Amino acid sequence: MAFNIASAGTSATLLSSSILLLLFVSCSSTSLTNVLKSGEKLASGESLSTGSYKFVMQSDCNLVLYDNGEAIWASNTVEMGTQCRLQLQSNGELIIFAGLGKMIWRSETGGGYGKYALVLHSNGNVVVYESPTWSIGALVQSQISHGLSNSTEPDSKNP
Repeated sequence: MAFNIASAGTSATLLSSSILLLLFVSCSSTSLTNVLKSGEKLASGESLSTGSYKFVMQSDCNLVLYDNGEAIWASNTVEMGTQCRLQLQSNGELIIFAGLGKMIWRSETGGGYGKYALVLHSNGNVVVYESPTWSIGALVQSQISHGLSNSTEPDSKNP
């Protein structure tokens, strides 16, 4: 039987999805300082960090990404409320709520309901990922590294 191996780009995506699924299954938010999962929040004064980058929900209600202490992105929600928090919704949308639940900012990126993770990467990129439902990424990578055929034709030796 021959295997239909996807392109290297697709394989890398599948492998990344598998790794993300492992994050959902095996890690709590307290064990990772650069991940926020669906339903979790960054309260006023809390942050995610990796390397020189810090993603901060400031006490002035502004969500800011810093690189070595220099602001490189902000939600521009300064003084729009008190006791603000960033929350990753179960539809993948990021929302900043003030006080008793007043929405003051949203990413407008919501999709289907499921498990999502916001990841602050070591290059400063902040990305929201959706968890995969099923993946063979690791299997495909193993097949590629062992030199199996990427042909879609049936293997005459193994019907």
